[in-house]
Amino acid sequence: MLPIGLYVLLLLVTLAGLCGLFRHLLRHRCNGTVESRRMTVLSLIAGGFLVSTWRLGLSQDTVAAQGRFIFPALPAIATLLSTGWSAWWPQEKRERACRVLLCGPMVLSICVVLCLLLPVHTPPARAELPLTAQPVAQAILGGWWEVVGWHASAPVIGREWSLTLYWRAYRPLTDEARKLAPYRYIRLLTPDGQVLAGCDGIPTAGRFPPPAWSPDVVVADKVRLCIGEQVEPGLANVLVGLQLESRETENAPVTVGQVMLRRPGRPPSPPCVTGIRIGPWARLIGYGLTQIESNVVRLDLYWRMESKEAIPADYHVFVHVIDGRTSGLVAQADAPPCQGRCPTSLWIRGDLWVDKHYITVSEESISASTPLLVKVGWYSLATGERVMAFGADGTELNDAQIVLADLAQFYAGQPCAQHR
Repeated sequence: MLPIGLYVLLLLVTLAGLCGLFRHLLRHRCNGTVESRRMTVLSLIAGGFLVSTWRLGLSQDTVAAQGRFIFPALPAIATLLSTGWSAWWPQEKRERACRVLLCGPMVLSICVVLCLLLPVHTPPARAELPLTAQPVAQAILGGWWEVVGWHASAPVIGREWSLTLYWRAYRPLTDEARKLAPYRYIRLLTPDGQVLAGCDGIPTAGRFPPPAWSPDVVVADKVRLCIGEQVEPGLANVLVGLQLESRETENAPVTVGQVMLRRPGRPPSPPCVTGIRIGPWARLIGYGLTQIESNVVRLDLYWRMESKEAIPADYHVFVHVIDGRTSGLVAQADAPPCQGRCPTSLWIRGDLWVDKHYITVSEESISASTPLLVKVGWYSLATGERVMAFGADGTELNDAQIVLADLAQFYAGQPCAQHR
């Protein structure tokens, strides 16, 4: 498809010709000259062909190919439009106007072919995956094609996201394979399968379709997906699939990679401020407590990534409520950050993640009037080893855990209930 601005330009030029033609006919409508009769004949020829083309398209369902049927009427249409355009010029300048009308469309046609049509129909010369792309293994789709890599900008909630898929033919195409018309679909999904954004269409927008591909040429397929403002930050999977014209899926779609959705603007500030450091990478800058039910409290942990180096593993967060007198475990709410939507290995410097944990405490523990200490920290799910934690003054904390608050004080009306 050509740029929309070119279609607007052609529409305006056509309207100028039609308005000029109408003005010309009104000027000569009553004098019965040869000029008026010639315009009438040309109008009847053009109108007849246009009406017949429209009727043919309705009867034979050839709407997509109607352009070829008006070719016999093009001389009449061109004469009518040129007459309309020249009508806007004074009589003494008509000769100059004809030169402009002759050269202008010719130059426009040459520029469209050389600058717009030729580049998009030129087969790509790339024979290898670019270094900026992330490779994908065993992403065979449709039995004949495969995704070998992808590259994307950082996705931001509420904005368009640019994604480039790199395709090639999985094996040499047979004559039957070259008759197929694969239809590509892309989905951005949450880990539990909720669709966040999508894009459907022919790869490369049909400029270099899959039946023309070969195993030794990598084809770049650039798309844009719109991520809605209501989407929650966190992990998302990039799912790609191919369908044929019959809409029968030849192969199951494949997940080519994962991205982290981030919200633009200034991050939220925690209600209760802390300065605890977790390992050499992150810091717990604060937290918040919210009573959901009589015995259910939501704990919001505000983690900020401060290291330039990536976190080497996906750690879990433990949340323990300990009886301050017996040191017994009263409640527990262990989970990966953001319930798995923001794995620590994908954090980058400057990230601020609000990690929500729901703590259920028994009514007996609440009414016992004993300290209910909330302790948090990180640990490896594979080994059970905890990540070292440091206080605001740099002192290493015992048992690699942070004593945040006392739920007994929170139930007594203190919003932060910070433990001293």
